[in-house]
Amino acid sequence: MAFVRDASNSAVIPTINPATLEEIERIPLVGEPEVESAVFSAHKAFQTWGKLPIRERAEYLRKANDYMLDHVDDLVETISKEMGKPRIEALVADVFTVADLISHWSKKAEEVLAPQDIK
Repeated sequence: MAFVRDASNSAVIPTINPATLEEIERIPLVGEPEVESAVFSAHKAFQTWGKLPIRERAEYLRKANDYMLDHVDDLVETISKEMGKPRIEALVADVFTVADLISHWSKKAEEVLAPQDIK
């Protein structure tokens, strides 16, 4: 079951740039059935994800990181608008920080997540 917005509900929540007070987007307001569907889908995906070998999960993280860095301009623009941050702050404090953390922990995944005997 995939997350699908209820087409009968046209209510939206505006997203405002706090620096300019400009409306930048309208987000659909969803109800309980859509939330339940999204939670169900996430739970199902988590079960599949947890069965993957650690090495494969780390590789997915590296690919997601590469994708994020390939789209850095779009991310910086979105963060800057949504948070009212200067672009340089969005780039350094948000995008590069997250990229560095993903890179670090995807390399350490096998070591950190290796099964251990607890005595």
